Amino acid sequence: MVACCLIALGAAAAVLLFKVPFNNVFIILMVLLCPLSHLLMMGTTPAHAPGAGVKHGEHEHHQSSLALSKEQENIYK
Repeated sequence: MVACCLIALGAAAAVLLFKVPFNNVFIILMVLLCPLSHLLMMGTTPAHAPGAGVKHGEHEHHQSSLALSKEQENIYK
């Protein structure tokens, strides 16, 4: 949340103090919107937080629903 506020303040400062045209600031913010939103989502999601989720060696392997059972394999032979 702090990063979003700082980005907005930086954009306002660029337009007001440094006389940067608003169109340029708007285009740059639109280009940065996608990667910044991904970083914010990944950092705030508990599943992607450090130490969260399943630890190595504790996960389960499931047979794919696309895999054929032994009976189905025999039918197609």
